[in-house]
Amino acid sequence: MDPTKEHSCPKVLMWCEFWRSHVLDPFFFNNTVTGEVYLKMLQNDLMPQMERIGERKPLWFMPPPVKNQIND
Repeated sequence: MDPTKEHSCPKVLMWCEFWRSHVLDPFFFNNTVTGEVYLKMLQNDLMPQMERIGERKPLWFMPPPVKNQIND
């Protein structure tokens, strides 16, 4: 299998957060992840989890890479 070529199989993006001594619930994206979709996940899913574990400090997030890269 050549990892540089697109293969015809279903794709899912799984996103998970490790925060200090916590592993937060994973998020699964079945469709294309746009900036709007990512922002909604942060606002509606991630931030409520952070509040439940007592984190209310300002947080910085880095969006996932647009494409997978394979480095030699």
